[in-house]
Amino acid sequence: MGKKAVVFGAQGQLGNELVHALSERDVEVVALGRGDVDVTDRAAVAEALATHAPTWVFNGTAYNAVDLAEQEVDAAFLLNGVVPGQLAAASREAGATFMHFSTDYVFGDGFSSPIDESHTPAPLSSYGRSKHLGERLTLQNNARAFVLRCCGLYSERRNNFVRTMLEYGLAGRRLTVVHDQMVSPTWVAPLARFAVDVMEQEVYGTYHAVAGGGCSWFDYARKIFDVLGVEADLWPIDQESWGAAAKRPAYSVLDNGMSRALEITPLEDWDVALEQFLERHGEALLKEFQP
Repeated sequence: MGKKAVVFGAQGQLGNELVHALSERDVEVVALGRGDVDVTDRAAVAEALATHAPTWVFNGTAYNAVDLAEQEVDAAFLLNGVVPGQLAAASREAGATFMHFSTDYVFGDGFSSPIDESHTPAPLSSYGRSKHLGERLTLQNNARAFVLRCCGLYSERRNNFVRTMLEYGLAGRRLTVVHDQMVSPTWVAPLARFAVDVMEQEVYGTYHAVAGGGCSWFDYARKIFDVLGVEADLWPIDQESWGAAAKRPAYSVLDNGMSRALEITPLEDWDVALEQFLERHGEALLKEFQP
């Protein structure tokens, strides 16, 4: 009997790519969006899983407004903390393996080299704390669960850093981008394939799942414009001057230690992957945002 997967949040940036990645592996996919199941409704989730009887369950839902989470604390903790725990428990009751996606922002300051899975989270923001709660509840509520920590996700669809830079850059807007925060920008399509690779083995727990290497947000933006030959009004700014509502760690580049130990095919380095992404989608994005 073949595998069957339910993907919650299937219309989002990550959920959409999970559906594609699973379909490529000949996994039967049930793609559930916001209009199909309210993930905050435990009875509705239980009914959906009982109806579809999946082997695997993926949670592609999240509250992603990092700065707004400082005001909308309850909403962030519900979607990023409580809901993953409930989905993990419902998956356990349905006999399914569960995968949840978290963030590099569960870590705090004090790092200067890539952070592997052995380090203890110490989030600096409401968003980070909400995601850390989701990690803990996921692993507590289902012995067959995975947590994948990701960073700086981008694709050709939905709102993300690449699309925002191109939209504003092509409009001639002055762009000030933080130069003193180091991250691991990650293309969602290979990340989704990587997630399925992780799901196919049975070493449950927390994995880091990011493109190799790291860069500042400013270097990330400059790479986008350089690859596409766009003249943008781009300027560096430090985090303190930027004054975002949510505090971010100065260094949150992740190391995919668990997957390397298990010899799972690694993700490309961030700059190589970004070049590949822009080679595939850059022309369409330029056309979309050209004034």
